Amino acid sequence: MTGRLASVTVEPTKNGKEIAKLIVETDAPEWMNTTTKDQTQVIVFGKSIELVRGFKAGDLISVLGRVRGREYNGKWYTDVIGEKFKQHKHTTVHHAAPPPSDSNDDDLLF
Repeated sequence: MTGRLASVTVEPTKNGKEIAKLIVETDAPEWMNTTTKDQTQVIVFGKSIELVRGFKAGDLISVLGRVRGREYNGKWYTDVIGEKFKQHKHTTVHHAAPPPSDSNDDDLLF
């Protein structure tokens, strides 16, 4: 995921360790024809916290990680866990090209 960092917070956990929460804002892909911004919370812990300590709101970053889900009392909870990070010097976010169209009949996706 590549996007603009909206916020970074580092907090202590109950057991005295630290956890960082990054809010990454991304643009919708061009093929969706919308200006809506998506915000995703990325959780960072362990040695990876040192990688994000210098980040600040407004930075353009890329995050590599994993999605973790778990069930508790019949409900599912999902986290995005950040493990590798890159801070970009330029300010443009590039998106993948739109999927190829099977026909030119209409704009429907199905």
